[in-house]
Amino acid sequence: MTLNGEATVEIRTPASAALIPTIRAVASDLAARADFDLDAIADLRMAVDEACATLVDIAAPSAILRCVFLVHHERIEVHAEVQTGR
Repeated sequence: MTLNGEATVEIRTPASAALIPTIRAVASDLAARADFDLDAIADLRMAVDEACATLVDIAAPSAILRCVFLVHHERIEVHAEVQTGR
């Protein structure tokens, strides 16, 4: 993975609220390494936290939370998904 151009980072964890801080920390680290300013890093952390918390709430028992970070020069895209119990 290089952060000079584009990079993809994928994380898979059990869909548990206890693991959201780990995912949030990865998002923050990726943004810091890509030279985003402190406000952008804080915004990304908050967005990732809220998205993951929402997904964990609707996750099926023993579901996997999958987060993919697409790091571009000017932005980071986050795609998150979980199998629901519905």
